[in-house]
Amino acid sequence: MTWARAAYGERASAKELAVAFRRALQAYPELVGVRVHKHWIRQNYPLFCASLRVELPPPYKDFLHELEKEMPRKRIDLRPKGMPRQTLGA
Repeated sequence: MTWARAAYGERASAKELAVAFRRALQAYPELVGVRVHKHWIRQNYPLFCASLRVELPPPYKDFLHELEKEMPRKRIDLRPKGMPRQTLGA
């Protein structure tokens, strides 16, 4: 969302904000490889929207849904190398 569109009162879509958020993080090379926790994203979502002059941002859940498409989660496998997953039954 550009500032010009915001000046005319257009609302930003969740997808536009998600793309802008990903680009904002990519602008800092020192953040490459750093895990961004969802708590940090939720805490800073209003500030991020305010920095883009978005007065009526889409709901956080919609933004997060679009952000998951832009920045897929990467899970860390803590199992020892070569060990199969185990399920404990009752």
